[in-house]
Formats: sequence, structure tokens, C-alpha cells
Amino acid sequence: MLTIDDFRGATDEEFLGMLGSLTEREQMVLLLRRGMNGTEPMSCEAVGSELGITSPEVKKIESKALETVERLNTGWREERFVIVHKDGTREEF
Repeated sequence: MLTIDDFRGATDEEFLGMLGSLTEREQMVLLLRRGMNGTEPMSCEAVGSELGITSPEVKKIESKALETVERLNTGWREERFVIVHKDGTREEF
């Protein structure tokens, strides 16, 4: 299962591209939890305060959203974080 930390290595553009199939609320939760455009990631408590919901509700929305992103974007991590050199060696990030 994906966690919000799995998206720290993705560019803002890659991350935004994965959010298109989510509801507006799910998108907002993930955007605030990850941080965008140089902003710091927010805790569940801070996101809840910002959106007027509880921390457990934030966690539930985040979990559902991450399941959707994982289901629709399988393989993005492998493609994004593996470099194969001409000599056959691999670097994984």
C-alpha cells in the first residue's frame, strides 16, 4: 500500500497528474499532506484544522485516495526510480 511518503520523490507535475481521478476533497488532503511548490507537508491534525474535519477523517480520506492512485497508476514508482546504465548496472531510487 502506498503512503504519502512514497510521493516525496515525484515531481509536482507527476504528483498532480496522478490526482485527476480523485474527488476535490481527496486531492486537497493529498496536496496538503505532501506539500507543493516548496511548501512543507502538513500533519493530519493541521490538514484537519485547515479543512474543518478531524484527524481520523483526514487519515480515512488519505487512505482511500492513495488506494485509488495506486490502483490507477501501478508501476509509476519503478519507472520513475530505476536507471539502467549501458553496462547493465542498475540504480534504484
